[in-house]
Amino acid sequence: FEASGAKRLSVLTPYVREVNETLVEELTRRGFEIVNIGSFNIDSDFDATRIPSDAIAAAGRDLCDPSADVLFVSCTALRACLG
Repeated sequence: FEASGAKRLSVLTPYVREVNETLVEELTRRGFEIVNIGSFNIDSDFDATRIPSDAIAAAGRDLCDPSADVLFVSCTALRACLG
């Protein structure tokens, strides 16, 4: 985010509400504004690897707010290709 100057984020995660709340708190503490957040509400990294990449891409396109600087797709278990 630093390299691009992004401050306003749309966030997509596979996480459950409690994990998302912690993520939003940390990002906010670091000076980012969370425009919106969307989730697949999954509580297992193993299950997150099973989310099809086309479903991740579609969710990212639907979620990304035009006022956001970037879409942040969080979780190294997600197999995302949004290009």
